[in-house]
Amino acid sequence: MSIGLLSVAITASAQGGDGRSSNFRKPTPAVMSSRLRTAAAKYQKPVRASKPVIPQTGRLSIVVNEAASRVYLTSGEDAANTQPIVVTSHSPSVISRSLPSARYNLRVSKSGYFDETRVIELEAGSRRKVVVNMRPQMAILNFKANVADAEIEIENVGRFNKPLKKYLIKPGSYRIDLRRRGYLSQTVHADLSIAGKEQSIYAVMQPLRIDTVLAQAEELISKGELIPAADLVKDVLILNSSHAKANLLFGMIEFEHGRNSSVPYFLKAIEGGETVNFPGKVRSSSNLPDAAFGLDRDAIIIGSKSRLDLNFKITRAELETVLRQDDGIVLTGAGDFLGKSIHPTVKIVSGSTEILYLLISEWRKLRK
Repeated sequence: MSIGLLSVAITASAQGGDGRSSNFRKPTPAVMSSRLRTAAAKYQKPVRASKPVIPQTGRLSIVVNEAASRVYLTSGEDAANTQPIVVTSHSPSVISRSLPSARYNLRVSKSGYFDETRVIELEAGSRRKVVVNMRPQMAILNFKANVADAEIEIENVGRFNKPLKKYLIKPGSYRIDLRRRGYLSQTVHADLSIAGKEQSIYAVMQPLRIDTVLAQAEELISKGELIPAADLVKDVLILNSSHAKANLLFGMIEFEHGRNSSVPYFLKAIEGGETVNFPGKVRSSSNLPDAAFGLDRDAIIIGSKSRLDLNFKITRAELETVLRQDDGIVLTGAGDFLGKSIHPTVKIVSGSTEILYLLISEWRKLRK
């Protein structure tokens, strides 16, 4: 036996039904306490399910068909205190925002187009997509030609040197003139009387014939309009740098400007079969009758309407000397006058002595 909290272990001998004895031990208080704690640990109190999170915002997407549109979005409940969202973008404009659930006022604007407005109810957790197609207040013109730098002139509107893309124009009917040097001019009529109507025009310009272009240039030279004449001739020389008539005309333009650069153009013209003529005077005794001085591939040609005796030519092979003086050029050589052989000394008086001297000097070097 033990005293106090100590347990007492009792050993007994008993006779069983089979005549054998059995031993047993009574559980102590410590063992009982451990069993109670184990049973308590296996019991769990039921857990209540959490409430779902309710979203407070919605997702709004706005798509605008016109580039650079300005998009204003204000809260319908407090529009006075809400700053608008202004968005400038490429076409199409796409704006996406997460916004508190509310009623919103949408306004989209662009110069030349009618304002578009919408009222949008945005609920919490929802997704809304709004597509806005802007309607133009003006007519729309697209104009293009097969010649990129052609001049486009729209009646009562203006001139343009490049293709027009989505050009806004007041509704009406218009005459459109298309020009480019070296090409036939064209006139197109466009009906743009309906606001918002878009019309696309593609014009095919036909090139002028070279002889037509050069005839125009020659006429301009005779009028003293050297710059536009030069532009026309340059177009031909780009296509064919050896074109005899084009070289002759461009040489004349350079000659009128007093430029020595006219000489190589004249030489190309002569090699191509053209005759280069210059106005001037021919000294004979004390007189200076008007005469035409010319060069072709084979000879220098002198011609005077007032003096038949001054109508003769000196071949390149028979030209003996070329003397440059302050007021002109003196030529000597064997010539031909009305089928008769002569040996003249001729002084050609011109205001372009230097150019003529260079030309004759280089002309003598041409291959026969």
